[in-house]
Amino acid sequence: MQRFKIDPFIIGIVSCAVLGLIIPVPSAVAKVLDEIKIWAIALLFFLYGARLRSRDVLKELRSWKLQGAILLATFGLCPLLAWATSTAFSPLVGHTLALGLLFVGLLPSTVQSSVTMTSIARGNIAASVCAATISTIAGVVLTPLLALLFLGQGGQINASGLVDVFVQIVVPFALGQFVEPKVGNYVRRHKMALRQYDQAVIWLIVFAAMSESMRLHVWTAVKAWQIGLMLVAIVVELALTLTCTWYLGKPLKFAYGDRVSLLMCGSKKSLTTGLPLAGAMFSPAMAATVAVPMICFHQLQLLICSALASWLETHLAPPLQEAK
Repeated sequence: MQRFKIDPFIIGIVSCAVLGLIIPVPSAVAKVLDEIKIWAIALLFFLYGARLRSRDVLKELRSWKLQGAILLATFGLCPLLAWATSTAFSPLVGHTLALGLLFVGLLPSTVQSSVTMTSIARGNIAASVCAATISTIAGVVLTPLLALLFLGQGGQINASGLVDVFVQIVVPFALGQFVEPKVGNYVRRHKMALRQYDQAVIWLIVFAAMSESMRLHVWTAVKAWQIGLMLVAIVVELALTLTCTWYLGKPLKFAYGDRVSLLMCGSKKSLTTGLPLAGAMFSPAMAATVAVPMICFHQLQLLICSALASWLETHLAPPLQEAK
C-alpha cells in the first residue's frame, strides 16, 4: 500500500484558512479582494476551457453506457445521498454546515485524483479521463441548476447568484473553448503554471472567505463538537457514495476496469470547481462555512480512496494482461 502524504495544496488551504481566521481584513480591503477574486475565477475558467480538447471528449462518448452511468452517479445518485446525509445530520451540525454537506454532493468529479486513483487500482484510465473531463464541463451548468433545485426554495440562492455563475464561470469557459483551437496547445504546454495558478486562486478564495466570516462573526454560532460531527457525516456520505457506485457496476455488467472508473469518477468531488461556485452563489458569510465541508471532504476522499485503490489493485484486479 502506498504511503499517504498530505498534499501541499491542502497545507496551503489550511494555512490560508488559519490566516483568514486570525486576520479579519477591513471592509475596504475586503471589497478589493472580492474584485480580484471575481477576475481571478473568470481567468481560471477561461484557461480551463482553453485547455480541454472537446473533440477528444466527444470521441470517448461512444462508451455511452459507462459514461452515462458515471454522469448519473455524479449528478443523480450523489446529490440524493448528500441530501439524505445533510438532512439526517442537520439537527446536530447546524443548518449552514449541513448545507455544505449537501453542496458537496452537487459538485462535478475531479480530473487529477479520479484518474490517479483509477490508475492505482488498474481500472479503465481512458474512460476515467473522459468521464472526469465531461463531468467538469457539465458541472459548470448542472451544479448551479441542482443547487437551485435543492436549495432555491429555502432562499439560500437566488437568480442573482446564478447570473454571477454565468458571468464569472460559464462565459469565460465558453470563450476558452472557442479559442482552444488557437491557444490550446500553448496552454497545455504550460500545465504546471496553470496548476500553480489554479491553486493560488483557491488559496485566495479560502483566505477571503474565512476573513470575511470572521469580520461578520460567523463562527460564534459554530461549536467544536459540531465540526467533529461534520467529519463523521462526511465519512458517512463518502462511504455511502463509494458503496453505491461500486455495486452499481454489477447489475450493469461492467468489467472490473469499468467498475473502477465508475467508482472513482462517480464518487469524487472537485474542490477546484466547488469553491468558485460557492463564492459566486452564496453570500460571503455563508460561502465561508459552506467551504469547510468541501475542504474536509476533499482531503478525506484522497485519504480513503488512495487506500481503497491500493486494496483493489492487490485483491480484486485481474492479471495485467486481462485488465481493461
